Amino acid sequence: MSPTRPHELADPNRQEGTIVRRVEGRGFGFIRNPVTNEEFFFHATELENCEFPNLRDGDRVSFLGLASPKGPRAEQIRKLE
Repeated sequence: MSPTRPHELADPNRQEGTIVRRVEGRGFGFIRNPVTNEEFFFHATELENCEFPNLRDGDRVSFLGLASPKGPRAEQIRKLE
């Protein structure tokens, strides 16, 4: 079992995933949850503790996954150390 992070105590609905693709000029990308293999769209405005230019493919993040008319979407994204 992995150690509990303080932000996870505040919201047990958070998921963890990996940035799999970023579209630099457009400010959006995709996160994959490795447990469910589901991909979530995200927009740079949903990043909470980092800036979009500092985010890289392969970075680990936590997020809230939501359903939207266009498919799964990630909100409240936090880069993990």
